[in-house]
Amino acid sequence: MMIMTLCLMVFGLTKYQIRSALRANNATFPDQQNKATQNPSLKWIYFLFLGVSEVRIRMAGQETQMVSNVNELLKQIIGYCGKRAQEIYLKNESL
Repeated sequence: MMIMTLCLMVFGLTKYQIRSALRANNATFPDQQNKATQNPSLKWIYFLFLGVSEVRIRMAGQETQMVSNVNELLKQIIGYCGKRAQEIYLKNESL
């Protein structure tokens, strides 16, 4: 029960943070019907992250990590999730 409560809390806080950031910046995000909205469902946003992967490449004793399949739409959402999310998902990008 405690884990479920924690998951729901993280879900709710993430939804609140993204929606608040969209309203504060007067920005919109396309929903499932490709209509602009300031209140996207978090289920839809999580669905868009389905193809995102962390890739690790080892060559000559060195390991390189990168995140693949992050498109412009996801970069926009990551930008609203805070500095830590940007550090994780946009490692190879200039912040």
